Amino acid sequence: VVVDGSTLPTSESTTIPPPSVVQATPVPTVEATLPPETTAPTTAPTTVPPTTVPPTAATTTPATTATTAAPTTVATTTTSVPVVTVPPSPSATVMDILAASPDLSRLDELVTEAGLDQTLGGDDPLTLFAPSNQALETLEAAPGGAELLADPERLRELLLGHVVPDALDSATIFEATELTTVSGSVLEVDPEAETVGGVSVVVPDVTAANGVLHVIDGVFDEA
Repeated sequence: VVVDGSTLPTSESTTIPPPSVVQATPVPTVEATLPPETTAPTTAPTTVPPTTVPPTAATTTPATTATTAAPTTVATTTTSVPVVTVPPSPSATVMDILAASPDLSRLDELVTEAGLDQTLGGDDPLTLFAPSNQALETLEAAPGGAELLADPERLRELLLGHVVPDALDSATIFEATELTTVSGSVLEVDPEAETVGGVSVVVPDVTAANGVLHVIDGVFDEA
């Protein structure tokens, strides 16, 4: 090689040896051995004993067949006060109420014996002061009481002395000072004490087709 007139020595060519071939060392194959599968023991199924529910007593509600209207009962707050039953018919008379009310059964019998059932069951307006069974039992147990009730004429007059020939409610009665009965006797009225003929009205204003009934806890004296 000539550079600026100088001759450079020629380098001997360098021979590059061929690349070495590295042979790969084979990697041994490792076979993985898995442990045998473990079978879980079979557990016998647990039997749950059946739960016994005690039988519940069934409540049977009787079927109600509506046919006619039930009688109206005049309710009271104590057992000593009579209960009056009003038949459902709008044409029920004072006599019908007596016949339907167990606590007035003795008066019903005496009215029939005295022949006044037609009077109390008629169309003419009236007010009946009705002694309860207890009041009549007290009279019958008193001296001379049994004889009075056994005498048809005296019994008739006694009962007519409990009838006023007009339909009067309690408000009208206690606005008055006296009432004249069918027998002609006069009953004194005390508005403050709410008594008639000295006797208390315990169930007032039971309305009938032909008048009004008031239950009393005593019996008026004979005229």
